[in-house]
Amino acid sequence: MNNQILQKTTHMLVAGTLLIIGTLAYGQHPGPQPIDGTPDQPGLDWTLRMTDDGMTSIYQTGTSVFPEASEPFKTSSPSNLLPTLYVPMIDAGGDEIPNTLPSTPEHPYNLHPDPIVSEIDPRSPRWDLGIIINQLQAAVYPDDLEATNQTFFANGEGVPADPRRRRIDRVGAAAGNLPPLTDQIDYAQVDFAIDILEGNPIDRTYSGMALLNYKGPSMIKTVDPDTNMVTVHQSWQHSRIMSDAMFIDPSTIPDDEPWTVRYVVDNLFWGEDDFAPFAVYFDDPDDLNGMIRPHIAMDQSFFTMLPGHRYVFDIAMAPHRYYNLTYNWGWRNHPPRIQAVEKATKQVAGKNIVQWERDIFGDDPTKNKITKLRAISMLSDLAPAKRMWYAFQALKVAEQPSVPNWILQLLVDEAAASYDDWTHRQRLPRGIHQAEGDFDQTIVYLNNIMYGGMHAVKTRAQQSWREWQTRGAVLK
Repeated sequence: MNNQILQKTTHMLVAGTLLIIGTLAYGQHPGPQPIDGTPDQPGLDWTLRMTDDGMTSIYQTGTSVFPEASEPFKTSSPSNLLPTLYVPMIDAGGDEIPNTLPSTPEHPYNLHPDPIVSEIDPRSPRWDLGIIINQLQAAVYPDDLEATNQTFFANGEGVPADPRRRRIDRVGAAAGNLPPLTDQIDYAQVDFAIDILEGNPIDRTYSGMALLNYKGPSMIKTVDPDTNMVTVHQSWQHSRIMSDAMFIDPSTIPDDEPWTVRYVVDNLFWGEDDFAPFAVYFDDPDDLNGMIRPHIAMDQSFFTMLPGHRYVFDIAMAPHRYYNLTYNWGWRNHPPRIQAVEKATKQVAGKNIVQWERDIFGDDPTKNKITKLRAISMLSDLAPAKRMWYAFQALKVAEQPSVPNWILQLLVDEAAASYDDWTHRQRLPRGIHQAEGDFDQTIVYLNNIMYGGMHAVKTRAQQSWREWQTRGAVLK
């Protein structure tokens, strides 16, 4: 349990969810509570300043409502716990907010019926890309191919199913069977890797969900006015949650009506976790002369999911005039496994958030090859997924007999190293160094994904901030 608390606390400090943190201290009480400022208009003890070169923002959060210099998690009765009241939240006008009571002792899943569960193909991008890179390494490195084939079980045939092998589980004579390895590059597999990265249609449950995050302008879901429902398809895997939705537009229904998000969740290899969509709501702007002010944030469920299964959840939502965003996270692998979807009608700096995305990636990044390549070009060249994409594209260009093997080895090595970076979110990718100075952590944001690590912790160790248990400690 301590590890779960540690992971959640570290994420909230590190991932920049300052708006949410500001409301959590009051989130368990149903009545409106005072808020000392907002991120746009800081309170008395909040500070926000920018360096002279305009490149660095320094944001210091407000003082906690709880006593400092204490260790609340080491006592039998932590001093930061508020009494739980099993009633819906109340807005600034004193009105009850529908669908804001996620759980009661009598009804643990208060905002959704039991999910519909079915079996699916559990193969994930991590699985598929790992197999492809393994085949490429064997093709360009003869010694590797020879060593791989000198196994007790040829191609893994007959090896008992064991998830620790990180291979597909089978039973009987085919247990652990792997694709055969040869000394020739299979360029159809190279094409398959590019399709995975670009999110092109493939024969997988995660088809269409790109690892290169350039599709934002095309990932808008609209609430059906006939059913008051919108469907979001997600793919849960080892260190990430993928989705076909970046924005939800609920403006097709009245802003005083509850609505439903239908989550179709595919749990793939190493994706076992607890489904806990975390809804973030504003206070009622009708009671605040149109002002947008943070109000409540809550897990809407906590339902265990197993790999190789699809779960369909119908989550009841509060009227959309309160809605800010929802993020899905993984308690068992968190941070950094998180995926957010935002209200499409929100304004930031006077412009709609979808328009911000279109200004970078175009109105329709998937319209044709040119729009796709232009959109992908806007992603950082240091992003592991893009470095993989470059390596596979270069392998396609090198598809001719005159290319020496040492060049193919360089390209395969680059694909393998980028894949390794992509699978490790709790360290900095190649080419990025930790910040110099008195800091605890360095974070980099690439391809709409965060990577980072703690400065005083070895790379292979658990990336955690040890001072989290002492209230008043400062994370830099």
